[in-house]
Amino acid sequence: MIHICTYVHTWLHPVQRVNIMETSAQTTYPTEIYMDGSKVRGKVGAGVAIYSVKWLVRQCKYRLQNCCSNNQAEHIAILKSLEQLRNLEDLGSRIVAIYTDSRVTLALLKNISTHSFLTEEIRNEVQHLTTQNWSIHFGWVKAHSGIESNEVADKLAREAAQDVDEQNIVYERIPTTVTTEIKMKRIIKWQTQ
Repeated sequence: MIHICTYVHTWLHPVQRVNIMETSAQTTYPTEIYMDGSKVRGKVGAGVAIYSVKWLVRQCKYRLQNCCSNNQAEHIAILKSLEQLRNLEDLGSRIVAIYTDSRVTLALLKNISTHSFLTEEIRNEVQHLTTQNWSIHFGWVKAHSGIESNEVADKLAREAAQDVDEQNIVYERIPTTVTTEIKMKRIIKWQTQ
C-alpha cells in the first residue's frame, strides 16, 4: 500500500517555487533575524531574535511537544520568524537575513526533493512574502562562537524548552524518522512472531 502525504496539495508547483537565497557579504541587511532550536532534557523549544538596524526589536519563544526533534525546532523558528515579518511593516526596508546555526536545516530548505511538512510550510511563507516585495536571504552562523545575536536566540530557545505550560505548545507532530523507526520495529516484531 502506498501512503500519499495529505499535505501534497500545499507543495508549490515547480514553476512557482521560490529560490532559497543565501546571504551575501556584499549585501547590507537592515533586518537580521537570528533563530535557534533547542532540545533540553527531553523538552523542545525554539527562539527568535529580530534586529532592525542592529537594535533588538522583538524576541519570541515557542514551545514544541516533547516528541519533536531539535531539527523540527529549527524549522519552527524559521517559520515563526517569517510569520513575524508580516507584523513588522514599520521596518522600512524589506531586505532580511535569517541566520541559523543548523547547516542541516539550510540544506533541507535548498533541496527541492525534500518535501517535509515544515520545509514546505517555510517555502510557502517565503513565496508569499516574496510576492509582498520582501527579499529574504538565509545564512549560517557558527553556534556558540560569541555572536551576541545568536546567543540571544539560543537563550530564548532554551527558555522556551523549559516552559511548563502545555497550553503554549505550537507544534506537536512526531518526526518522520521516529514514525519510520516504529514501523520498522513493528514489522520486525510481526515477522518474528
